[in-house]
Amino acid sequence: MFIDYYSILEIFPPSNPLEIKSSYRKQASKWHPDRCEESDSVEMMQKINEAYFILKTPASKQIYDLEYETYVNTYKTPSIPSKNSSFVVNNSFEYSNEEMKDWIKKAQFFAQTMAKKSFDDTTGLTSSMFGGVVEKIPSILFFLLVIALLNYIYKA
Repeated sequence: MFIDYYSILEIFPPSNPLEIKSSYRKQASKWHPDRCEESDSVEMMQKINEAYFILKTPASKQIYDLEYETYVNTYKTPSIPSKNSSFVVNNSFEYSNEEMKDWIKKAQFFAQTMAKKSFDDTTGLTSSMFGGVVEKIPSILFFLLVIALLNYIYKA
């Protein structure tokens, strides 16, 4: 399944790291569940995190850009980012590069972990105000472990 990560971040390919980071921050601010009352804000925030994970990492971005070019050449539908458009998802397109499939799995895991952490932070706010900080240590350690694991995998 093809997902247009450029469209999610509302940028045109091939964007540079500064454009990607700037757009990520803008979209994350716009769609963050604490600020956005849309019913799909959590799902959209996961897609934004997933897109950022793929496009910020040079190795995954390079592979994604090749797959993106194949997609555009096959389906003749380049990314047209706009504030009112949803991102392109094509269920009939399959990534041919196995490494890209692995990157997407990592990105989805990262996005889900970030969403869970955000939810845990929000729901745990009241308890932490009353001394529940100790209860959050396992969540923080888990998050740090995930980040360390992703860094290890990326460098390998």
